[in-house]
Amino acid sequence: MIRIGTDGWDAICDQPHVGPMDFTGKVMKGWAMIHPAGLSEDEDLRRYVDMAIMFCAALPPKPGR
Repeated sequence: MIRIGTDGWDAICDQPHVGPMDFTGKVMKGWAMIHPAGLSEDEDLRRYVDMAIMFCAALPPKPGR
């Protein structure tokens, strides 16, 4: 499971072994489920993790409590 935003989802949604994230039956926009078969090579895992890191690093900081 990775958080990549809607632009990231649009970039990978047609790739094999990638599906929408839906824990409760409702699709979580901006999230993707990468099935294990899609992570068979280290480069695959690295690419998806890098996408998630880049997306999350660009998010604004959460307000303090």
